[in-house]
Amino acid sequence: MTRIKNKTEQLAAKLSGMILSGKYRPGSRLPSERQLENEYWVSRITARRAVLELASQGIVERKPGRGGTVITENAVEIIREMKTAESLPAIGIVLHPAWVRDAIMERYFRNLIGAMRHEVSFRIYFHKYLKPDKYRSDNLKLLIIDHGFSNAEVNECENEFDVISFIRCRGKNYILPDYELGGKLALRYLAEKGHERIVCFRGGSQENSQSYEGIFKEADRLGGKLISIDLRSVREVAVGMEKLMTDHGPFNFTAIIAPTARDAVLIHGILENAGLEVPGDISIISCDDLFFAENFVIPITAVQQSYEAINMLLVKTIRKYIKTDKIQLRETVPPIIIERQSVQEIIS
Repeated sequence: MTRIKNKTEQLAAKLSGMILSGKYRPGSRLPSERQLENEYWVSRITARRAVLELASQGIVERKPGRGGTVITENAVEIIREMKTAESLPAIGIVLHPAWVRDAIMERYFRNLIGAMRHEVSFRIYFHKYLKPDKYRSDNLKLLIIDHGFSNAEVNECENEFDVISFIRCRGKNYILPDYELGGKLALRYLAEKGHERIVCFRGGSQENSQSYEGIFKEADRLGGKLISIDLRSVREVAVGMEKLMTDHGPFNFTAIIAPTARDAVLIHGILENAGLEVPGDISIISCDDLFFAENFVIPITAVQQSYEAINMLLVKTIRKYIKTDKIQLRETVPPIIIERQSVQEIIS
């Protein structure tokens, strides 16, 4: 069902049409709010909101006290691009605010949006909870749902929309980094560098639990020794490290596996305050990689998910969906190790 535009949207569309037809020309002033109110029989607040809507789109520029509202030089081009976008299939990308970082947007979605900007109209939402009513009113058929939402929320959306999820939902479509393989790679990398006495911190999230499972499967295969500490929150890292150094001494282990790059950076600081050097005294590896891991004082060796492979899969899947109106995607993407300065080789 097509959503009926409200009065603000209707007025903004009329004004865009007038700019496109040449009645209002780029560089000239848009009629004042009072003039819009009288000419189009709308309230002052509706006129103001319509102008603000055009300003947010870059079609006009408000200059209070210096000539009113001026139509931008590239207004016609913007309007034409918007009209083209309206005819394209609309796909929603839903991000949870708790997970949103510039690095996530850059690695997961900006390349996707750039690659498909002439094929798809993307709507990006920052929602704490999934909102099916909103997606329905925006005439969406396909949703790409990032981390941070419960399976129950995703399943509810799947009853009405086609969904690609970054959460593994039974019997539905998902695309996931292979976290278990990431854990295996982290431990295997340290073993190949000669480390045998390795501390493993366990994170509380589902992804960290999968990494932890991979670490222990690889430990069984290698016959290595692990000291396991259950890490439930970032605040507990300091407590866990203090207990570790009290119980086992600072030189009874040669490497630490951290669940996230943030934890790895925090652990590095704790070791530094204790007078220990990374990687001179103790090596650190992280089971995931964020943008700051490579820019830290000691760049952190990390398991990095293949964002390029994830983007390629999304592009391929969406293009097929546009043609066939069908979707089938249940993929796990293998990670790689990014070698940096935080791990040294143990020479026996």
